[in-house]
Amino acid sequence: PLLRFSGSSLVRPQLREPPDAALHEGSLSHYDGDSRSWQESYFVLLGDFTLQWFESEEALRKGCEPGGSTALSGYLLLSSPSEYAESLARLCQGLAGGSPFADAPGELLFFLYHPFRRQFCFRAESAGSRRIWRAALRDGIRYRSTELQRRDSLEAEAFLEAVRFYRQERGRYGAGDLLLGPEPEILGNVLMEDLLPVLRSQVLPSFRGSERRRQQLWLQFLQEVYALILGEISGEFEGFQKEKEKLQMELEKKIRPDLDQMLTLKDQIASKLRAVVRGPAESCCSRSVEPHLRRVMEDLMRPVGAGVEAVRSLFAQRVDEMIGRVRSSPVAVLQKELLALGRTAWQPEVMLPCYEEADLYRESLRGLEERFGFRGVTGLVLGAQNLMQQLMRNATHTFQQLWRQHRGRAGGRRQLALLLGRVKERVLKKFDCDSSSLRQRFAQEWLLRIFLPFLLKHLESGCKLELPRYESFVFADFGGIVNLENVYEETVLAALLPAVGRGEGPQGTPG
Repeated sequence: PLLRFSGSSLVRPQLREPPDAALHEGSLSHYDGDSRSWQESYFVLLGDFTLQWFESEEALRKGCEPGGSTALSGYLLLSSPSEYAESLARLCQGLAGGSPFADAPGELLFFLYHPFRRQFCFRAESAGSRRIWRAALRDGIRYRSTELQRRDSLEAEAFLEAVRFYRQERGRYGAGDLLLGPEPEILGNVLMEDLLPVLRSQVLPSFRGSERRRQQLWLQFLQEVYALILGEISGEFEGFQKEKEKLQMELEKKIRPDLDQMLTLKDQIASKLRAVVRGPAESCCSRSVEPHLRRVMEDLMRPVGAGVEAVRSLFAQRVDEMIGRVRSSPVAVLQKELLALGRTAWQPEVMLPCYEEADLYRESLRGLEERFGFRGVTGLVLGAQNLMQQLMRNATHTFQQLWRQHRGRAGGRRQLALLLGRVKERVLKKFDCDSSSLRQRFAQEWLLRIFLPFLLKHLESGCKLELPRYESFVFADFGGIVNLENVYEETVLAALLPAVGRGEGPQGTPG
């Protein structure tokens, strides 16, 4: 998983699920591609970050079934018609571009884009409505898309690694944003990646009509294919979940008696691989990786650092506002204020200025895809925002815990305010210490995610093709456990880590 937050001295609360009730609701105009006109519907963002829509608010209140719904995982929230048109153009290669709208779309627009699900073109009633909806949808996209990464379990990590190795066997390195969403959606993304070139060459030419009509048919076709694939995968995955515990027990019985022998065998193979891989890997690092490490590390540290500072400022501001109200209100108001402080991390509009700092990655790391094949900027942005939310949640929870420990020392409102101020300073001191190490670790891990796939790809022809020579070293009984691909990647990673350490330089730990 991306971050385990081990070693943090802030008190960490248990991961809290968002509320079950509707998080946000209201009327929005949305563009209908069939009629090429704007229509108004009533949208509801549920507590599990599913977006539903109804014909009207009255239909919702009467208990009518929604007109439709979609999970927000895998979506991109776009701000302008040009961004939306560019995304469609990439998906509709081979078709003429142009605006998807019949007329000028107007202002106060925002878009939900997914390559294989229904697209949404929204128009809000006011700038305030647009801002609130964007903040709420952004939070839903982040929460649903990083579900697996936040699970922080060996099982989730093993699944993501298995998908990555599957793609690497086909010469595709750096899974990036394909690994966003729950397991069935990730598998669906990978399968659509395999199918898309075939569908473009064999199905797209059969569509007839104007370019706009062909584009519309193509998008509808992709949505239908994806829905079919996702339904099949979800059923298969649910069946596998029922068998998983039994398979794990069988695997454990197989490993336990021979674990020492397996580890010895793994070390022997690693030693042989190092003799073959170390020289080419270090040469590739010094030639193609190290010259860029310092600059990329700086680019990684800057937005997450700014976001963490924004979290710190927001926390301090919220506590200062609370202290100000406590000075002029009855003491009983404090409990209500503490509860409101604890909800800060779950208020997307309040956290938005912090989260927006992470969006700077989309511009500052733009050149990494062309130079290093890195296609994981969306995952990087969402990961940085998760870190910011976790730090705010930790800080507010720690503040509440410390207050409960020391509240007996406070008498009147003046003493109460002084005590709250001292608790705030103590939390901020811990925040500074912990956030420094966490953002450093965050940047280090993403540095490896950028350069390890690049290095593996460049070593494929010279080193990876040698792996079959070592298959005979693995006993038949250990074939499904001692994985040559894993051992090989660990060997390449061992060559990259010293280069990453040198590339961080003296600026590695910001204040």
